[in-house]
Amino acid sequence: FFSVVSLCLLQAAKCSKPRIMSSFDARAFAATLLYSCDYSKWPSDLQQCWAQLGADEGTLEFLEEANKVRPGVWGDMLRGMLRSFMNVYDMNGLLQGCPMYVASTAQWAQLLGDKAGGRLLDVGAGDGRVTQTLAPLFSSVTCTETSWSMARVLRRKGYECFKTDLVTGAVPDAVFDVVAILNVLDRCSQPQSLLNNATALLKDGGCLVIALVLPYYPCVYYGNRTYRPKERLCVWDPDFEGAVLQLVNEVLTPLGYTVQTISRCPYISTGDAHTQFYTLDDVILVCRKDPPIKSEPGEGHAVLPQGGLDNEDGTA
Repeated sequence: FFSVVSLCLLQAAKCSKPRIMSSFDARAFAATLLYSCDYSKWPSDLQQCWAQLGADEGTLEFLEEANKVRPGVWGDMLRGMLRSFMNVYDMNGLLQGCPMYVASTAQWAQLLGDKAGGRLLDVGAGDGRVTQTLAPLFSSVTCTETSWSMARVLRRKGYECFKTDLVTGAVPDAVFDVVAILNVLDRCSQPQSLLNNATALLKDGGCLVIALVLPYYPCVYYGNRTYRPKERLCVWDPDFEGAVLQLVNEVLTPLGYTVQTISRCPYISTGDAHTQFYTLDDVILVCRKDPPIKSEPGEGHAVLPQGGLDNEDGTA
């Protein structure tokens, strides 16, 4: 029954005209977006890593285009129906109607600097809209995705995509120059294990790029329910600047990373029949993987903390 009704709603949503806000002023909306933070709260070495971003032409172009098509009432009804038996990622991959945005290609080039180029691995690439802003900077792009519908969309866009979870699966015979994990760590069950395995795929001297919504409130979508993750990163501070400091000191430094740049930017997604856009606060960190320090004969080896909590699953 649900399948039949959903198909009817899908057809109605496709036939309905896009919801266009003719009076929308992208520059005025962009002026309300938050890109700054009080980095004086950080130690001097991290203060020097601050890279100020803003709403550039790529951001304005996304806002203009995303504003042209927003789900109307039929689209909202369809989403509500699908969510009764499908997780949000499979649903969005099926409908392809929820554009998301982190940064423009020019901004990624600014943050990566001479680390751009070579092979990119985009972990949890979604429908590829964010991947498309990174792809022009690299000679090859490989994606991973756990959602069947998202993986299908990525392949249709021409990306090599492995439908796998890096916690339990692998990308065969692969070493990458840059690994991007963008807005994934707060929506996966084992973020510390994911970081560990992604680090193993990154060459020494390569870059890890992380985007993470702060404050950090993790949850996992499984089917039509929401669960607590099995692991939790050691990031507890409700303050943006404090959470960044914990992420660097408690998670990234023990894995052998040195922070190169830190930025704050809005994580933007298209709204619905009632809300124009949804925004969250992202931190973007570009980190260099340092080669392991060789111990002299006879020296002990320190055991690095894993930095996560093994919680039992339970509804959030």
